[in-house]
Amino acid sequence: MPARPILINLALYQLAWWSSMLLPPHFSLPIVGLCLVIHARLHPQPRILIAGLVFGLLGFGFDRAFLASGLAGTGGVFPSFLLGCWLIFPITLDHSMRFFVATWPRLILLAALAPLAYLAAGPICAFRYESPLLLSLSVHAALWLLWLSLWKLHRRNLETKPQGVLMRRYLVILITALFLASCGGLSQVEDNARFQPKMLPEEFFLGKLSAHGIVKNRSGQQIRSFNADMHGVRSPEGITLSESFLFDDGEKQSRTWQIRRLPDGSYEATAGDVVGTALGRAAGNAYFMRYTLRIPYGDGSLDLAMDDRMYLVNPDTLINETGMSKFGLDVGSLSLVILKHRE
Repeated sequence: MPARPILINLALYQLAWWSSMLLPPHFSLPIVGLCLVIHARLHPQPRILIAGLVFGLLGFGFDRAFLASGLAGTGGVFPSFLLGCWLIFPITLDHSMRFFVATWPRLILLAALAPLAYLAAGPICAFRYESPLLLSLSVHAALWLLWLSLWKLHRRNLETKPQGVLMRRYLVILITALFLASCGGLSQVEDNARFQPKMLPEEFFLGKLSAHGIVKNRSGQQIRSFNADMHGVRSPEGITLSESFLFDDGEKQSRTWQIRRLPDGSYEATAGDVVGTALGRAAGNAYFMRYTLRIPYGDGSLDLAMDDRMYLVNPDTLINETGMSKFGLDVGSLSLVILKHRE
């Protein structure tokens, strides 16, 4: 294949990719559409274009299901950047990146390397793998291997298959993609944008607060209760929030959060018993945050994926619901109310 078409295709892919990473969906998705139109005008192959769009939606469904498993997170924000990237990727894979699917060993290598691209893009688009990292990367690579294998097998006889057979196959794929995407259809923080009062973590968590809540097991039965004193102060990076917990069985725990707001409006937070960095997003009266918490377990420790959903019901009262999971399976939950005590 001549070098010029390959370079044009790669340039279109880079434009679509960076637009999806850096811009909001109402800007990025039209740019992705424009890139697809330009490619279609330069390479009028409608069968390949339709197949690429259908398989792109399937890939997006795979990623949504992967996010729903709890092995990765986006801080409660809808992953529109993944949709933009997936819509353009199959066309690029069939054109300038065809080398990677020419043989099965190369295809397997691409599947193994694909999660590293998500890992590198994480700081840009708030995508993060949960702990244990090796498990998350392995499962994601396996999903990529499945998708790439399906694409290679479909592409092999795309030009010779009757149109009716293709349409029936695409209908099945689209239904599958819709089902997979719905697996990740948990509420997003943006769904709460219309609710008031506005939740600003850097404001609410300042000063003296108290928390009162219960812990439930996977069956929804209460197993513990607790009370906590909290105090937040401003720091050079954001705020420092100190928490002291007293459980009904006498156990005491403490945690100190460092929370800062990022230029894109999202938040990141760290604490001594949090693995890596917590990612959070706020909209309306809601603040969602996901992180991995390391808790004592037997003679060692256990890493749990935590999914905090906080709702400010009045300026001084915050309701927090937290889901706890391991390997994508629910293991329990927390329900608590946080009260702000104004001087």
